Amino acid sequence: MNAVSSLENTTAVVTGASGFIGSHLVDYLVGQGCIVHALIRKTSDRRWLNESDQVKIHFA
Repeated sequence: MNAVSSLENTTAVVTGASGFIGSHLVDYLVGQGCIVHALIRKTSDRRWLNESDQVKIHFA
């Protein structure tokens, strides 16, 4: 088993998920089968954030 296959069906938390690096990390994790809890500010621009069923958005 390699490291990538072990990500499937796991839960990840990403802070700053609406930023450049955070949004790319969310995309990568979703692509690997993770459920992602994305933490963003209420005033953040969400246009780059993946809003699939695998992403749960939380505001801080």
